[in-house]
Amino acid sequence: MFVYKDFLGIIGGCPVGQHFQELALLDLQFNIWKQITLDYIGKELLVRTTANVVGDDLVIIGGGAACYAFGTKFSKPFKVNLLPLVPLGDKLMPTEKNANASVTHAENAEVLTQSPVLNSEAEKHQLVSYNRVLQLEKKYAKMGKDILKNFGWLDLGRKVYTKEDGLYICFPITEKFSAMFLEKQDQYVDAFEEGNDTYVCKPFTGGGVFLNEVSCSIALTFLKKCGATNLANEVGEVRKSSKSPFQTMNESIALLIKQKDLAETLLEELPNRWERLGDIVVLPATSFKDPIWDSISEELWPIVAKSLKAHRVARQV
Repeated sequence: MFVYKDFLGIIGGCPVGQHFQELALLDLQFNIWKQITLDYIGKELLVRTTANVVGDDLVIIGGGAACYAFGTKFSKPFKVNLLPLVPLGDKLMPTEKNANASVTHAENAEVLTQSPVLNSEAEKHQLVSYNRVLQLEKKYAKMGKDILKNFGWLDLGRKVYTKEDGLYICFPITEKFSAMFLEKQDQYVDAFEEGNDTYVCKPFTGGGVFLNEVSCSIALTFLKKCGATNLANEVGEVRKSSKSPFQTMNESIALLIKQKDLAETLLEELPNRWERLGDIVVLPATSFKDPIWDSISEELWPIVAKSLKAHRVARQV
């Protein structure tokens, strides 16, 4: 038994099979079981084994025909790549057909003991904060986000933001993906044959597209065909802010009041609740009542709007 992403996996046990093994995946979000047959020819009998997830690989050690007598011969360690077996993003649909997975046998245990270190370094490299974003039209944003997230190209430490009144969505990306995207990808153009409707760039409609149908190169070319653009982060935020909108507004206005040499008691009139109507934020009538606020209105209202992430601000009377 093992856990991978949002899935609980079970492999091995009785009854045993020598030329195939069945892998069961339970989607913990939708409570759907997916049965996958792993086709291979080997001597491994997955009884009394230990299974561990390292990166996107399932590493299995132990088992064998004589494994009930402890200390006798065990099967060689081997691994299964789980990435092609997991559906793409949240478009999970139960599938009736079995998926084939390639099983790579290790020549010795030393190779597998080095593998976690390499995967760990690769993961650390992908998590490096990098001030670049991938811009996509809104109609392609859902599919684009799924691709970026599942291939480890999305920088989860930074915010997604919109441009031009929501027409474009900008996703923060890792340094590794940014460099790869900017490279010439002419060798991938043939993946999109003219007239092939399988991967034609269309707005996301909720259809079931699975990771085992999309390779890394196909995914990259798909993003380019959808008009994806690698841009500098215009928002200026490098990491996600842990402050609430009220805290942000309070600190910014406190600084403004100090600069204008006004009384700090004015901060008592800041609203701690508001109502959002589309792109308008409506403040309660009890906020900003003191007439002295009018003297700094030109600086005040842009601060309030930015803190509350609103295009327009109104106040009840």
